[in-house]
Amino acid sequence: MKIRTRREGFTLVELLVVITIIGMLAGLIIPAVIAAREAARRAACSSNLHNLSLAATNHVAAKGRFPAYRLTLGGEDVSWMGALFSRVDRRDIERSWKDPTVQPKPTPYQKLLICPSDPPDQITEGVPHQAYLANTRVFTRVNDTDNGLMLSGVRDGSSQTLLMSEGLLSLVPGGRRWTMIDERQIGFRGDDGADSVEGETVAIETELKSHHGGGMNAYFCDGHYNFLRSDISPEVYRQLCDPKDSDQAGYRPLDGAAWQ
Repeated sequence: MKIRTRREGFTLVELLVVITIIGMLAGLIIPAVIAAREAARRAACSSNLHNLSLAATNHVAAKGRFPAYRLTLGGEDVSWMGALFSRVDRRDIERSWKDPTVQPKPTPYQKLLICPSDPPDQITEGVPHQAYLANTRVFTRVNDTDNGLMLSGVRDGSSQTLLMSEGLLSLVPGGRRWTMIDERQIGFRGDDGADSVEGETVAIETELKSHHGGGMNAYFCDGHYNFLRSDISPEVYRQLCDPKDSDQAGYRPLDGAAWQ
């Protein structure tokens, strides 16, 4: 009489089936996890921009004007961010910059100014990186002062005029920083590096790029949010940047040379 023994382990076919199922599940889950993480980073980036745009609109409520893209504090120049530090709970930085006896000026790293999707190899702890840009047609320099436009100067309407957007750190040698003062480094206008294609002026492609893919986060002068697609019409984008709808009386050419 034969005694039947209990079989241990899997057959080769069963093992291959299990491996195949695991591979299929991984193929479904991993992209979903990556997409969820990027969605969270994009939301955090939008939150950073929201806080900055709220600080800018609070500045308008208090001062009657938007800040200029370049300011002079304590005898030294700094970007538009210098006007907003007190409104994002960093009054210590503003006080130090306004005090001419404080030398050198503090330039701390600010997590608020970094897009969570920026590659880690482009970010150095302690460096004053700034991934967010201001519309320098709104954050302009009225009569070459630290004052930008009044809200009434946004003639197209605050809901139709861009206020801030994100930008790529890598487009500026050494990375964008809030200590920079060149208009092209800390802002956008919709015509930076513009070129003429069959008689139509178009914005450079890099202005509409971010690490989120497909476009960039942006806020308007009335505080509402939108994700601008990278395939937006160049003319539409230019008009969104222009608070006066190409009013030639109020048009100011780009400071310095265009992007190379």
